[in-house]
Parts: sequence; C-alpha cells; structure tokens
Amino acid sequence: VNVELQTANIALKDAEAQAFRAMQQFTALTGLTAIPLETESVNLQPSENHPQKLAAQSLVLAQKRLDLIRSTPRDAPELSLGLTHQKDISNDPYNNSVSLKFKIPFASDAINQQRLAAVQAEQAEADAEQGLESARIEAEIASANFELEQAKATAAIAELRFNTALDTQQLLDRSFNLGESDLPTRLLAEATRFEAERNLIKARLETGRAISKVNQALGVLP
Repeated sequence: VNVELQTANIALKDAEAQAFRAMQQFTALTGLTAIPLETESVNLQPSENHPQKLAAQSLVLAQKRLDLIRSTPRDAPELSLGLTHQKDISNDPYNNSVSLKFKIPFASDAINQQRLAAVQAEQAEADAEQGLESARIEAEIASANFELEQAKATAAIAELRFNTALDTQQLLDRSFNLGESDLPTRLLAEATRFEAERNLIKARLETGRAISKVNQALGVLP
C-alpha cells in the first residue's frame, strides 16, 4: 500500500507541476489567469488593406483609365488669354492690347494608340497580379481554416476528457471521505485531472494560434 501511495503521490506532483507550467505559459501568452470558456473569434471578412482588395482596386483604376481614353479620342481644347502693355516712343502713352487664343487639338491615331496600349498593358498586369494574389491568399486561408478545424476538434476532445476526469475526481473524493475508496486511488484520480487540465490548456492555446493564423490570412493583424 505504501508503494502504491508513493507512486500516486509522485504522479500527482508531476501532474500538478505540468499543469502549473502550462497555465503559466497560457497566462504569459494571453494575459488570462483562467481557462476561458470561449476562444477568440474569427474575422470572416478580409480587411480593407488586404492584398487581394488592393489588387482589385488597382484593376478597377486601370479599367477606368482605359474607359476614359476610349471616350476622349483627342486632347481637351485649350483657351489662353494674353495682355500686351507697351509703347513705341518714350514720350508716347502706353498701348494696351488683349489677345485671345483658342486651340482645338486634332485627333492623332498614333498618340491615342500609344495611350491605349499603355493602359491596356497596365490593366493586363493588374489583372494578372490580382489573379495570382487571389489564388495565393485563397490557398493560405484554406490551409489556416483546416488547421483551425483540427485544433477545434482536438480542443473539444481535451475538454471532454477534462470534464470526465473532473467528475471522476469529485466522485472519488466523496467516496474517499465516506471510506469507500483508498488514498492512492483518490490521488491518481487527482493526477489524471491535472493531466487533463494541462492538455486542455495546450489545446486552447493551439486553437488561439490557429484563429490568429486565419485572421492574418484575411489581412487582420493580431
């Protein structure tokens, strides 16, 4: 019995130490002193500064410039006003004259084609960039979501095991107090509960990290 008691005490102390270290790590990373009932939420919408949105905005601007050039095949008319203030001989009075200049540019197919080619190249580049960026980000979000689902499943199992271990410990505590079970059994149950608590803390931490990865993939900084 003494050997069993010593073994149970060792297991209990080891489980307590591991649970304490896990809780210290949890507090250092989250600032919390207790295991939360709910984890951080996921932002389902990409942020305004997300690379995918910025690429889409560049594509829209390129399309607008292309439409503008197509709708204005020539430069805008120019109107200029000039004032001349002079005299022919030193003793003569000044002569003032006003000049008005109105310029209507003629369309130049060569210039317009150059403009169209430049803007079309810009639009094609923006379109390609958006496609590549969208594919990269979608793959990153899918990977982060998969890891999050895995972390949630692990946390759910860890929570179930912790609740079971807690119920068992409380049952054996009552049984021990009534003299129906021995001390080693009670201590081993307590050690099992500490071990389950440690695993739950770790699972919650991993879930938090997975949520942060999803938010980062969506462009939301932690």
